[in-house]
Amino acid sequence: MISSVFNSLVFKNRSLILISLFILNFVLKILFLSTQDICIDEPYSIFHSQFGVEDIIRFLKPTNNPPLFEIILHYWIKVFGISAFSVRFLPLLFGSLAVIFIFRISEKLFSYQVGIASSLLYTFSTISIYYSHDCRVYTLFLLLTTISVYFFIKLFEGSSSFWDKLFFCACNLLIIYAHYFGFIVWFIEVTYVLIYGRKYFMRFAVLLGISIVFYLPQILIFLERFKQSSSEGTWIKELVTIENLYNRLWSFCNMPVVVVLCLAILVAAGVKKASSKLLKKENSEDGSNTNKKINLIGIWFFVPYVLMFVISFKVPIYLERYLIFIAPAFYILVCSLVNYLFDNKNLRNVAFFVLILSFAITLQLNPDKKRESSKVIDYVKQNKDSETLVIICAHDFINNFAFYYDKKIFQNVIPGIEYETLNKSLNSENVFPVRTINEINSDILKKFRKIIYLDAAADFSNPGNGILQALENNYKLNTKKHFNTIFDVYIFVS
Repeated sequence: MISSVFNSLVFKNRSLILISLFILNFVLKILFLSTQDICIDEPYSIFHSQFGVEDIIRFLKPTNNPPLFEIILHYWIKVFGISAFSVRFLPLLFGSLAVIFIFRISEKLFSYQVGIASSLLYTFSTISIYYSHDCRVYTLFLLLTTISVYFFIKLFEGSSSFWDKLFFCACNLLIIYAHYFGFIVWFIEVTYVLIYGRKYFMRFAVLLGISIVFYLPQILIFLERFKQSSSEGTWIKELVTIENLYNRLWSFCNMPVVVVLCLAILVAAGVKKASSKLLKKENSEDGSNTNKKINLIGIWFFVPYVLMFVISFKVPIYLERYLIFIAPAFYILVCSLVNYLFDNKNLRNVAFFVLILSFAITLQLNPDKKRESSKVIDYVKQNKDSETLVIICAHDFINNFAFYYDKKIFQNVIPGIEYETLNKSLNSENVFPVRTINEINSDILKKFRKIIYLDAAADFSNPGNGILQALENNYKLNTKKHFNTIFDVYIFVS
């Protein structure tokens, strides 16, 4: 009787903690949800989500973007529209739900206290805020990763039900329809099974096989994208250096001082482990179980963290957005090592308090996207009249420009000719998104007394475009204005 009452109270407290963690995440993430401009890759996702589902799949097929997020967003915007608040509410929801599974994983493997601490580190991490304010796939990818790991752990407890297995299969399928790096999550789980759970291998292999069967419609597309990226590289031009390893940790820890604190915990835990082995202080059975649990989280974090760094020397992929799915593993790992380091409860509580406080006081609630898309487009509109030609480069900026220039143009999606329609609509407004100067007929240029050239990182996306040089050779520069961080607007007159 006493035991059942106690278990009931623990369950109620757990539910209250989970609800509180979700609400805290939700509130912190919604505060400045629409403050920053829709920018970078967000207009790409929003524009394509307006297509029909078949057209979304068709158009994204030759890209490195599997269609799951855009399909979900497609139905979302049908109900809630395409305002910045509306489209970002969806990734905010994914990012807030992830904390529930971070807590459940931590609690299941370690303790209630580790669950709360690691959840709060995630809650007070700027990276979790940033990507919850980003209408892209990344918080969905993070959420699906935490769900997959949670049900993966249940498989090895011997208590997994039919529904647990079903959710595991479904999640592992959805994760690779969300992002191709979902296969790295599979790789993490396979690695752990081969090292620590070979007796469960057949059970795991069957479940993974079911996910593979349902992925067959996409498998040839994935192989083609993998082949092309391997041979041609990616859009990322940055050379990978050893400094990138530190920078990625920085993105997880808000500020350098917090990185140092977390690294100190990792080093101290390593020293304690080494000394315990030398002095043979650890109980072999308890030590083995603890090692397996920490090693699962360690594999989740370190394998992608190092593997993707090494791969980036051949195919650059080492960006924080692509590593976001291992951020929860980092927080759980650090907190589990605090738990391991301090046997004294009071010292452990102090360590957790200092760690959580360091994240909380360095948190940025409104992280800067460093783009002034709306300002730059308003500036173009203010300086444009009927005798003005507007040239935009890079061409990839077309979606972002249309979003703030005229929502009707942005939303005028005709199946099969979506980009033709977008280009024609802008051209009718004397706006020409181009890749090179050769895409503009010289006779068109001669018709206008004023030319506005919007340079949106033109030399990065469309190197050798020749636009600025041609305009400087044939027109007089009247004004140049810079906008944070990639935009330059030139106004030329004849």
